[in-house]
Amino acid sequence: MKICTPSSYDKINLFDSDQRYSKKVNLGLTNGDSPQVPVKVDISKEGIAAYKSYVQKNTVKDDTPLYEVTIDDTNELEMEHFFAMRANRHTLLEDKKGQYSMEDVMKSIVSAYENRYNEIMKAHESGDRKVSYDLAGEASLTLEQDLDGLNRAYDREVSMIKGYIWCLKTSNGDEFFAGIHSDEEEQNTNRYIDTSQKILEKTRERLFKLRTSPNYKTGASISILSEIMNSNSYFINETHNIMSHARFFPQQ
Repeated sequence: MKICTPSSYDKINLFDSDQRYSKKVNLGLTNGDSPQVPVKVDISKEGIAAYKSYVQKNTVKDDTPLYEVTIDDTNELEMEHFFAMRANRHTLLEDKKGQYSMEDVMKSIVSAYENRYNEIMKAHESGDRKVSYDLAGEASLTLEQDLDGLNRAYDREVSMIKGYIWCLKTSNGDEFFAGIHSDEEEQNTNRYIDTSQKILEKTRERLFKLRTSPNYKTGASISILSEIMNSNSYFINETHNIMSHARFFPQQ
C-alpha cells in the first residue's frame, strides 16, 4: 500500500471568509503599541468563482508516495499465524471445558505451532504464497518469510504464558495486577515462568530439526514436549504444587 501526500490545495482553505474579507494594515507608527486597522476588501462572487477555477486548474496534485508499506513494516503476517494458532488451540482445549492443566496449555501451544507449520509447508509446495492484508496490500511470501512470521507468533504465545501462570497462582489474577504478592513469591513464580518458556522454546528447536528429517511424523511436538517436561524434576514438582492449589483456570 502506498501512502501519499495530499495536494497543497487540499491543505488550505483559500475561501475562508475571515481570510478573504479583511487584512490588517499597519499605519506606520513606530512605537511598541502600533495600532492596526482592519481594511475590508470586497470580492464579487464571480471573482471568487473565477479564482477558484483558476486554482483548481493550475494546482498539481502530488501523488508521489511518501513511502510504501510492505510486509516487513507491519505485524499482519505474524498476527495471521497467531490467530490461526489461537483458533487451533481453542479446538484442542475445547473438550477440557475450561478445566485444563498447565501441561494441557503447553501441549496446545506446541501442537498448534506444528499444525500451522505443516499448513505453511503445504501452501508453499507450488512456490510463494499469495496474501492480501489491509495495510501491506497484496504480497507474495517466500517460505522463509512465512516461517519467520510463524516463529514470531509462537514467541508471542510463549511470552503470554506468563499471565496464565500468575493467574493460576493468584486465584483470579487480580492480585498479580494489583501487585499483591511477596518478593519471594515473585521470584519463585518468575523462575517457574522462565522454566516453562525455555521448555517451549526447546521443544520448537527440536521439532524444527525433526520436521526437516525423513523420520518426522505428524504429532511429534507432543512427544517432544512430554520428554522435555518429564526430564525436568523442578518443573514437574512445581507444576503439581501450582495445580493442586489452583482455584481458577483462566481461559486460553
